[in-house]
Amino acid sequence: MLARSVLLVEDDDEVRNIVAEILTQNGFTVTSACDGLSAWDMLNSESFDLVITDMGLPGMNGEELLINMRKSSIGTPVILISAVKFKKGHPSYDDLSGYRLIHKPFEINEMKKIILDLLNEKIIPQNDNMRSIQIDNNNDDLIIVNNIGS
Repeated sequence: MLARSVLLVEDDDEVRNIVAEILTQNGFTVTSACDGLSAWDMLNSESFDLVITDMGLPGMNGEELLINMRKSSIGTPVILISAVKFKKGHPSYDDLSGYRLIHKPFEINEMKKIILDLLNEKIIPQNDNMRSIQIDNNNDDLIIVNNIGS
């Protein structure tokens, strides 16, 4: 079974460590960055299945990271985490696909649902393999399923 890789970008050490631990417990391989510029460098040298980034980062913020990813044709799904509720007039990301916005504080089950939604949008065959992700409804666990194609 192949683990999904996540780039976690968060400048708050405590939040980064907690989210990384939860993702690891749910079968993800986590690479962490504490600022947007480091994350950008990683995105240009490695491939990830998902990016989870705080909006308020030093250097390059989460919004700039998402925009730069899309301008560079990096289509990796992105979860933007913000402590600020956006008011009317905030720039729209309607033309940017494959991202979701979540507000702090958030429940872990809310994060799981968003992760599942984004990764399910990205299910594509690779070398006749189809990867998917599911929730075990009996105990609300994240389960990674790797079905090898015909």
